[in-house]
Amino acid sequence: MVLELIGTRLIAPYFGSSLHVWTAMIGTILGFLSIGYFVGGRIADRKATFEHLGMILLINAIACLILVFSARYILVFLANTVPFTSLGALFATVLLFSIPSVLFGIVSPYAAKLQIDSLKKSGTTVGNLYALGTLGSISGTFLAGYYLLSIMGSFQLIFLISIFLLINGAVLLKKRFVSLITMVIIATIYLGFLSPVKYYKIPYGSDVIAVEHTSYSDYFILQQKQDENIIRLLLTDFRSAQSKYKLGHKDEIVAGYLKFFTLPECYRTNNQVLLIGGGAFTYPNYFSQVFPNGTMDVVEIDPELTSISQEYFELSPDIKGVTIINEDGRVYLNKNEKKYDAILVDAFSSYIPPFQLVTKEAIQKVHDSLADDGLLVMNIISVIRDRDISLVDVEMKTMQEVFGNVQVYQVTKDKNYSEIQGFILVAEKGNTRMQSTCMVSDYGLLNNIMDYKPKDQAPVFTDTYAPVESVIF
Repeated sequence: MVLELIGTRLIAPYFGSSLHVWTAMIGTILGFLSIGYFVGGRIADRKATFEHLGMILLINAIACLILVFSARYILVFLANTVPFTSLGALFATVLLFSIPSVLFGIVSPYAAKLQIDSLKKSGTTVGNLYALGTLGSISGTFLAGYYLLSIMGSFQLIFLISIFLLINGAVLLKKRFVSLITMVIIATIYLGFLSPVKYYKIPYGSDVIAVEHTSYSDYFILQQKQDENIIRLLLTDFRSAQSKYKLGHKDEIVAGYLKFFTLPECYRTNNQVLLIGGGAFTYPNYFSQVFPNGTMDVVEIDPELTSISQEYFELSPDIKGVTIINEDGRVYLNKNEKKYDAILVDAFSSYIPPFQLVTKEAIQKVHDSLADDGLLVMNIISVIRDRDISLVDVEMKTMQEVFGNVQVYQVTKDKNYSEIQGFILVAEKGNTRMQSTCMVSDYGLLNNIMDYKPKDQAPVFTDTYAPVESVIF
């Protein structure tokens, strides 16, 4: 279970953390565990000794170390050669976790064989072993998920697993290979905790200046120089930037799609705004500077992003007019009783929005949270192709079920629709009409509006049916 948690964190920077990644990880580990159970039973029936079990643990420790040293090279190679993220994630999990999973699987039947000394109590013995193993999995899962992954990196946690396996192997092997195991443990500790982390696929011509680990994600803070300015980026993977910010320029917007978040000013619906998905809080920073009379509630699920944004993206601890709420966006909408002039949705895991925020039920909650003549602005990543159903098709149709009038803007004008890119969906509640100017009109971005109707065969997403991953690419 701990390997599954770590595995998704290792793969996320290269292939995201979508349902496909979780499916590949769980299916691969379960599949190779079953092979380990089969092989372990056969080996145990031949001759089971504690010394042999110690050797299995030692080999597994070495396999985990090889995983750590080879992971980045394998992931970069697959990210550059496999065109589909779902296949890339599957190949990555097989290459990285198949051998450790088989070796972990061997341990269970082997340990059972060593403990069974009477057929009359074989059921009790096996039951006790599986109960202890399950309790170990539960405690390891909670310890890793709630604590360890928030204070150390994924590679370091695999090193800890390797050390644990080495120590247990040393105990079972007794005096044999003690000096060798001691040397391996010392080398493991040194390499795991003292050697610098290097990444071999850095986008945007940037340097990684920090990696922050939280309970929700690993965040990569990148920095690049443009002319005389320093640009900082926040990434959860190496395929897309979650946030972009120009140091010393809180009143500027760097990411093109964020310019569309000023649309409520054009509609004069900019007094009370709800933003779902804070990222590095670049837009709240801008909003506070440019619209000092407005107020904004920012719903961000990861509480540690606030301190990360304060340290690297110049977020003020007492940012005027902005209230940060640490909550899942859908959960907040479910219990919200306030009325907002505008609701901005900008929540992603890599390219993929949380499915619970794009369903008809979620859009209805947004509608209920808007004041009369309110505005919904949603940022999505998608492609548009002639035959395939895209997220633009599905989400437009889903929003039309609730709002009726839905418009779509292309973030980058004249970009080929078949390329992965940003689109902005705008839904009006009531008889909202443009009454003023805003950054969108000042920059001529109103011309990016598309005369587009969703395909008739596009489904409507609901809480019980929302395969977001299948319509992104």
